[in-house]
Amino acid sequence: MTHGEICAPGNESLIRPGTGERKAQLYSYLRRISAGCGWLLFGYEWVHVSYETPRREQLLFVFILVTNLIAIHISIHFWIAHNKRLATQGRRGLMTRYTSPVFSQDHLGRRLFLDDRSFLSREIVVSINGDCKFYAAAPEG
Repeated sequence: MTHGEICAPGNESLIRPGTGERKAQLYSYLRRISAGCGWLLFGYEWVHVSYETPRREQLLFVFILVTNLIAIHISIHFWIAHNKRLATQGRRGLMTRYTSPVFSQDHLGRRLFLDDRSFLSREIVVSINGDCKFYAAAPEG
């Protein structure tokens, strides 16, 4: 944005670049680790219980388990693809709970003006002039 432009509603450029990506990668990593630990525990318990059951029941259980896992993964894949298609068409359902935040004014009603360089700057100078609040990059040095 240039100096004098009002922030557009839902402008995600107010977030520092790279912060969201690191959090997403960490969340994905932790989710996979916890899922792996869960599957290891499940496998351990399954082997433990399998010593006490007849062989025919074990084979039937493995067949049902594998069939269900394949069916679940296929249905999840198609459900996600369906939701992505709806999102690209702009139709997310009849009602959505999420509303985009509006960054055109602060909580006291002052209009916000952002400088392009302020998004990547380490320090930001905030100045207020009447009913306007200006965000500008601090001078280097």
